[in-house]
Amino acid sequence: MKKSIRLIFYIGLFIFFNALILLQFYYLRFHNLFTLNLLFFGFLIMLNRYLDHRTDFSNISVKLLVAIITILVVDIVAELIPQEEIKRIGKNLILRDFAEIDKYSGAGYKLRDGFYELDVEVFRNESLVSSYKSEYTIKNSQRVMKKSSLLECKDILLMGGSHNFGQSIIDEHTLQFALNSKGYSTANISAPGYGFANNVAILQELNVKSDELRRCSPKFIIYRFISDHINRDNAKTSFSPYGVHVKIDDLNSVSLERNFTDLMSGLSYLLTKYIPTRIFWYGSNRDSELSFQLISRQLQRLWFYTDDDIKRSAYLIGDFDKLWKNYPTRPSIIVLIEHEHTIRNDVIEKYINYLKTFKNINIILPSDLQHFSSWAEKKCLDLPYNSAYIPFEGHPTGCLNRFYSEIIPKRLMMLE
Repeated sequence: MKKSIRLIFYIGLFIFFNALILLQFYYLRFHNLFTLNLLFFGFLIMLNRYLDHRTDFSNISVKLLVAIITILVVDIVAELIPQEEIKRIGKNLILRDFAEIDKYSGAGYKLRDGFYELDVEVFRNESLVSSYKSEYTIKNSQRVMKKSSLLECKDILLMGGSHNFGQSIIDEHTLQFALNSKGYSTANISAPGYGFANNVAILQELNVKSDELRRCSPKFIIYRFISDHINRDNAKTSFSPYGVHVKIDDLNSVSLERNFTDLMSGLSYLLTKYIPTRIFWYGSNRDSELSFQLISRQLQRLWFYTDDDIKRSAYLIGDFDKLWKNYPTRPSIIVLIEHEHTIRNDVIEKYINYLKTFKNINIILPSDLQHFSSWAEKKCLDLPYNSAYIPFEGHPTGCLNRFYSEIIPKRLMMLE
């Protein structure tokens, strides 16, 4: 068999084999995809020796087999080390339970109108360590507080992802409710999994359809930023063929581009955005092999949070108030930057430096956790948690939202 034909044959086998293991992953959830591929490469080395009619292995084949065996041994040893077992029991809500595909706005999906409840208990090694419950009321694809009106002109428009949406907490513990309690009327177009680009796509559609938005713009926009929004704005996230990503030209003018408009754009999205992202997502999953986790952590630094991605995400915000260019006044934009333990400081620093180049952007920096802790011990005695984030869940507590609800009005008074 000619080498060129053999190479094509090997590539075909590789694609077919990975299609099979992806199918089993979807149905059986067996996570060891990297191990299966290592075994497959070992099989190809053996097959290649057979097709070459050799009785021994070439030097490069021996080195590859030693590397594969070494990695497999490391992964097997890692699997034998006892791991902390975390279980969630009860009625949980995942995004598809209260969202639906949106082919038109560019957001990729919208929240589905209705009333939803969750009640979850978290067990660590069979011991109850945490619990949380919530209910969501969704109207016009927006989370609303009970008995609130959608018709009046709003003081504040909340934008962002799950943090501003108020994931896993009841109405009374959300930032939206806390601001309402301070006398501000609010609308909330945040949704779990959204980046700022998704918010803008939704708002552009509402700006066309909503009499309220055409009649009066909000006074303030509060965008609650987490670092993963940079990835979401650049389509480095879950599968979203009907979503958008940010484009920027040589003059730093930004626009939103659909992920999938025709066959070529769809292939480009899959090959240059979605598939690499999913590979790295798999590598960061705690159920994946240790060897692939270590490799992924190094390669992720080259894929996520690139300088261009950070710039595109920040410039989208800087250009955002042009949506109200035909209005008598434009809203003041506040970016609330959440504190995160897991993100590199240089990413946040670069993002903030880009935002500082825009005069229309007001930044509220991450809270001083030491100051927050002493504040929470006095101010959050009536709440389930006086921590910043729900343990084993990872979203802001009512305590952190109450903390921000004291900081934000002071900033609003300065801007009025």
